[in-house]
Amino acid sequence: MHAGKKTKVDKQIKVVFSTPSVSRLYTGVFEVSRNLARELHKSDVAVDVQALIDDYTKDDFSSWTPVKPNTHRVLGPRSVGYSPTYMDALIESDASLGHIHALWSYTSYALYRWSKMTEKGYLLSANGYLDPWAIANSGFKKNIAFRIGFRSVLNNASCIQVNSVLEYESVRKLGLNNPTCLISNGVTLPDLATSYSWPWSSIDQGRKVLLFLGRIDKKKGVDILLQAWKSIVQKGMNKDWHLVFVGFKNDGSKYEESVKSYIEENSLENTVACLEGKYGKEMEACYQNCNAFVLPSFSEGASIAVLSAWAFSKPVIATDECGFPDAALNGCAIKIEPTKNSIQLGISKCIEMNELERSAMGQKGFKLVTEKYSWKVVAKEITNIYKWIISKDHERPDNMLD
Repeated sequence: MHAGKKTKVDKQIKVVFSTPSVSRLYTGVFEVSRNLARELHKSDVAVDVQALIDDYTKDDFSSWTPVKPNTHRVLGPRSVGYSPTYMDALIESDASLGHIHALWSYTSYALYRWSKMTEKGYLLSANGYLDPWAIANSGFKKNIAFRIGFRSVLNNASCIQVNSVLEYESVRKLGLNNPTCLISNGVTLPDLATSYSWPWSSIDQGRKVLLFLGRIDKKKGVDILLQAWKSIVQKGMNKDWHLVFVGFKNDGSKYEESVKSYIEENSLENTVACLEGKYGKEMEACYQNCNAFVLPSFSEGASIAVLSAWAFSKPVIATDECGFPDAALNGCAIKIEPTKNSIQLGISKCIEMNELERSAMGQKGFKLVTEKYSWKVVAKEITNIYKWIISKDHERPDNMLD
């Protein structure tokens, strides 16, 4: 076990975070749990992070500073995530309550067992895991897990955190009647004074970039996005625009290979670029240098990628499933459906806009995230839920949905 220093417990609340990873391996969950932990650390909440060791733990461990996670070696298949030291660490944490950040791993089941043993409650963040599309398309393993052990994890949560009204509706469709709160993910606002160099060596700097940044996954609508882009190129509507995918692992996965094959077979190499995932300053350089951001996802909680694009004042093309159904009404985004025709129309609309129109849309997105989605705002709302879980005599938080 890789143990961080014990937190000096002179704070009002101590929460134990249960998560399978403290690294980029878990992409959005990593960003959410890390930034929330760091923001809570500034307040009266002590955070004890219990996680598993993976291939990127050493690379990303320091990014949690000043929080120091405790990490455990996995015994057996990584997909199961069992660690013989994990349960003991939860018990030793002496936390006031727990917080589950990811399902379908032993870590969430262990936190549930800890809750039963200690009679302490826990908050479960849905983070897109309970969307019907995600469950239906997650394969045999997760469906079996849902029916057997993990139903207890869900049923016994003191409160379920959802990121959007759509996610709330998904939770209820699964027959879960737990108290539920609506708290979106947050975003770390960039230092806008920092200027990054052009991050795409294969693309002429004079071209405009439509950016997709995230996992190359069917859930994200990557294949449909490519079909829509092909139609735009064939009609000569792409003008001086280039579609850039940032998120390839290059690990030989069948889906990634099918995406690359589609690009080659349809002669899209001159207008499409595929890059490995970027993190930290390299990722910020991608957001800063793009002209627009697109995410035609079938299923999200509240997309960190969309929030990040707005934080860099970029216009966004996205589905309601990304977690911000009111964005188009507020002038922050172009709404699309996860279909070829809808994506094509959305991208074409963005291309036809002039620079002032795209800039105005991006500025509205920036205003939205600074007012509503900063981690300071999110951490305060989460803390109120913690207090309510610890003592039901505490005033009922305003963001409870029931």
